[in-house]
Order: sequence, then C-alpha cells, then structure tokens
Amino acid sequence: MQTFQKRELQSVSFDDAVMQAYVNCISAARLFESESKGANGLQTFESRPSEEAFSLGVDILQSMLEGAGWIDHPCKKQLEPAPTFEWGIIKRHAYDRGQDVSGMKENGVQPKTSFEKLAALTALLHRRGFFKERKIVDLGRI
Repeated sequence: MQTFQKRELQSVSFDDAVMQAYVNCISAARLFESESKGANGLQTFESRPSEEAFSLGVDILQSMLEGAGWIDHPCKKQLEPAPTFEWGIIKRHAYDRGQDVSGMKENGVQPKTSFEKLAALTALLHRRGFFKERKIVDLGRI
C-alpha cells in the first residue's frame, strides 16, 4: 500500500499566475499537432503548430487580465475587432449619399488573430512594468 505525504501548498500570487499563463501561450505556440491523411492509396503524415492550443492560451490570459481589471484603454483599442476594408467602403458610400452612418452596425469586422492579441497583451504587461526582475517561486509539481 502506498502512503502519501501531506504537502503544504504554497500560495501563488496573481502575478505568478499571469506569468504562468503567459509562458503557457509561448509554449503552446511550439506544440505540434499531427494528422494522418489517406487518399488514393497514399498515406501522408502532417505535423504543424497547434493553433487551437495557442489561441486558447491567449484567450485564458486575456480573460485573467480582464477579470483583474488590468486591461487599459490602449489595450482595449488594440483588442477590438477591426472593420474590414469592404465595410469601410460601404460606410463611406452611405456617408456620401447623406445617410446617417452613426447607427450603422459594423457587420464587416475582422477579429484580431491570437498573435495580434498576444502582442497587445504583451505591450500592456510592459506598460505595467510586469517584466521587471522578480523573485522566482518554485511551486514544485502541481
């Protein structure tokens, strides 16, 4: 029979959790997913970075920062979906025809990519002085 030793859990600061989420984003960009395809009797194997894991990591980091109230106005602007080129043309033509464009819904928006989101969140963390040297806490195996 195996006995387990009771271990005292160390407390983790929110900064430590944010750093771990940030590192997870970087690590997820290096993870690979593999896929095997077969067509016409030929079997191929494909391996590529896992965009889904990276995107999920960035969304988790963004949610943590939003929940803590760390997202400032410049970061919000960088994270907003951008109107597509076509939407700008449609709005400009409506404006030129004298239509009120202030109430028009922007259905032609392009969401930010995960890389653009991570860039905005990284800039936010730099503005907050997050990447200054700090004492590292070894959390052991969790």
